[in-house]
Amino acid sequence: MIGRSLAHYRIEAKIGAGGMGEVYRATDTKLGRAVAIKVLPDAWAQNPERLTRFDQEARLLAALNHPNIAAIYGLEEADGIRFLALELVPGDTLAERIAAGPLPVDEAVQICSQIAEALEAAHERGIIHRDLKPANVKVTPDGKVKVLDFGLAKAFETGSGTAVDLSQSPTVSFKESREGMILGTAAYMSPEQARGKPVDKRTDLWALGCVLYETLTGKQVFEGETISDMIGAILRGEPEWEILPGSMPPGVHRVLRRCLQKDSGLRMRDAGDARIELTEAMSGGEEQVAGSATAPASGRTLWKWLLPLIVAGLVSAWGLGRWGGSAPEAVSSGPTRLHMNLDTKIDRSGFAGKRVAISPDGRRIIYVGWSGGTTRLFLRELDSFESVLLPGTERGNTPFFSPDGKSIAFFVVGRLMKLNLSGGRPLTLANVGGLKFGGAWLEDGSIVFCVSALKGPQLITAGGGEHRELEFSIVDEKSPFSCAWPYAIPGTRLVLMTYLGEIEGVPGPYIVAGSLDGGEWRLVTQGSDPRYIPSGHLLYGQGEGLLLAPFDLERLELTGAPISVPLDITIDNWGAVSIDTSLTGTLVQNPTRWSSLGTLVWVGRDGSVTRVVEEQHNYTNPRISPDGKRVALWYGSNAISDVFLLDLERGTSTRLSHSGFNAYPVWIPPDGSRISYFSNFEGQYTPYVTAADGSTAPEMMMKAEAARLLTSYRADGKTGLFYEVNPDTMRDIWRWSSDGEPEPVVVTPYNERAPMLSPDGDWFAYVSNEGGLDEIYVRRYDERGGRYKISIDGGTEPVWAKNGGELFYRSGESLIVVDVNTANGFKAGRPRELFSGSFALDEFGVPNYDVTADGQRFLMVQQAGREFQKLTIVLNWFEELNRLVATGKN
Repeated sequence: MIGRSLAHYRIEAKIGAGGMGEVYRATDTKLGRAVAIKVLPDAWAQNPERLTRFDQEARLLAALNHPNIAAIYGLEEADGIRFLALELVPGDTLAERIAAGPLPVDEAVQICSQIAEALEAAHERGIIHRDLKPANVKVTPDGKVKVLDFGLAKAFETGSGTAVDLSQSPTVSFKESREGMILGTAAYMSPEQARGKPVDKRTDLWALGCVLYETLTGKQVFEGETISDMIGAILRGEPEWEILPGSMPPGVHRVLRRCLQKDSGLRMRDAGDARIELTEAMSGGEEQVAGSATAPASGRTLWKWLLPLIVAGLVSAWGLGRWGGSAPEAVSSGPTRLHMNLDTKIDRSGFAGKRVAISPDGRRIIYVGWSGGTTRLFLRELDSFESVLLPGTERGNTPFFSPDGKSIAFFVVGRLMKLNLSGGRPLTLANVGGLKFGGAWLEDGSIVFCVSALKGPQLITAGGGEHRELEFSIVDEKSPFSCAWPYAIPGTRLVLMTYLGEIEGVPGPYIVAGSLDGGEWRLVTQGSDPRYIPSGHLLYGQGEGLLLAPFDLERLELTGAPISVPLDITIDNWGAVSIDTSLTGTLVQNPTRWSSLGTLVWVGRDGSVTRVVEEQHNYTNPRISPDGKRVALWYGSNAISDVFLLDLERGTSTRLSHSGFNAYPVWIPPDGSRISYFSNFEGQYTPYVTAADGSTAPEMMMKAEAARLLTSYRADGKTGLFYEVNPDTMRDIWRWSSDGEPEPVVVTPYNERAPMLSPDGDWFAYVSNEGGLDEIYVRRYDERGGRYKISIDGGTEPVWAKNGGELFYRSGESLIVVDVNTANGFKAGRPRELFSGSFALDEFGVPNYDVTADGQRFLMVQQAGREFQKLTIVLNWFEELNRLVATGKN
């Protein structure tokens, strides 16, 4: 091409090549000016889709006219070659500038503000770039930014009629934009783009965040040796926030975090907002707005600055010091109720755990949201209109604050974690098993927490290390789930707690109190989830309501009759109350009542739903009998649950289990005449077996010091797999035999669980978090060879098709299918989604659904969960409690 002329353009030098063509410097001999010529390579010239996209680029660029976007002069064709004549922009690309090292903060922000301005103009015309990266940005010698190469841009509907309409051209095809096609450069792809899902302008905002991060640090946000590694980092990794410049204004950090939210629903929505916030951050505009008495304010801006003043006044009124027996005098302005709309759905699945926590000073709220197919923790400042996703909190639940409100602790499967809210990644404090029943962080840095796999409350320091069990004299050795929802009374070493066992044959929950310095734990009253109010009262749940009673800190006992608090609350099956309170008297409440009840339904491969029975329960882990006529499942509440058999033809159900906690039924091959299930019938958590018609008493299958859950059998019914909860190695997979001792199969420091055998019995699928996120793996039953990773972006609840040709699993709310072949070794296809919906999940990854013999229908539990996106905030709520105490009635 060098020295050649195309029409009246003389080609002089090659200056680059991009995803959509080669670029040359040329002279326009008619006008005597330098231009850039972009030509499709010969290898692409015969490709109709690439030619269509090339034409599309010309039309898109022609619709733009902005000083920060490289201009188009014409779309030409000469000698059979199609090309674009473009503005030739002098200077270096931003990639070349970054190669010399990070840019100064002010220069980086100034450049990215101009990029945001270019994106703003494009988005207003209905155009998204989709391939924004430093190599596509030029910086002229005088500092002017020009965004290049809209070759992957896509017209989208703005709703205002300004979208570029390419549908009138018969040559235009949008095949390249179909779901499943990945376009763009890997390192700067948004998560939705990397998954091949439809994208909108928020994809450009993600890329803007990537570019800003790289200009400030000199390195890409997400890196990897291969494209697959890089995409994996984008989907699951988090930026190294700690390497950002210490001199960077907080506003710039805020823009970065908002642009790099993996959930597009939480991401910054508008390039214009990014430009304004970057400009204000560098000019001190935020401080000027806050401090100026004459600055005009919109309703949103005014409220943004008034609310902190309201909260600060309440903090000042109530004080944050060590509490005595009575509360400081408060401003008697009365309670103020606010409704806080959230950016994501709050998780309200049937899992044990708290969904909302408020900081001691009442300024911050942490809630458990639903994002990217799993639960995650979100931070919402009381004076903010947007939530921030906290990095590294996938599958997190039951958060609680440090006394200074600067850190949180929370639980994930198998771990107690700690996170500094100023940045960084979560740290593991302890490896723990079982369901997580809350924690309390004391002023001396110690943390008390409760888990079901251990008998009593556990104590650990906030720095991590070994945790030890506190002596808990009320515990009944045979009672499961001994303690829950600890609450540390500020300024003391006293702890309130919920006890979920029985006392003298009467089931709980009960409230107990004790000191970390030793001594006997005292029974206070029946109830759950207590907290101490500075007026000298105990606030707690009982039945379906909230009670308030006077409480003596010296004697650790109630000193008067309780009164009812008129607040519409929810108390879950484990006694957790759906509120939290700060030391300043601020209440956070989920205003929507909900239930763990679900409906048993058939779901087709297309997502169509049909009810099985009308009656609702908190159905769990349904299993279809070998003949397809019956279903085994379990449901119950607190520590008491039972296994039931449902006759699908007659619609009747029969209880199969005896007293205690009974769960996780499995039909025993080959004929299903027997059923095993997990039970604490004789004080151990282990499998029992009984006749499916109820004609025999349950028989313990194996003794167990730790909980053992048998989940799958081979075809002879004499061998199977179970997983064991081990305090040291968490969960491990073992082999069971009717005529031998159990043998370990997969024992590692990670959580391996829910083993499910293939129909031929030669392979098993299971869940493991060895890579940090729960994923599905497959191994041979005889342990020959290695493991095969099946899922791509997280997975639990594996189920084999009865013909062995497919493997199903859950990824958040989606049901995924993978084609498999075990005839000669093991081969697996690419996972694909069948459908998604609000169907109940299982905390431990054990399948909470089953598939029919023909593989066309799935038996699932449909819930109404994860729908509400609003919290109620009540400022000065303790004033309302004072009124109740004064009147002695509602």
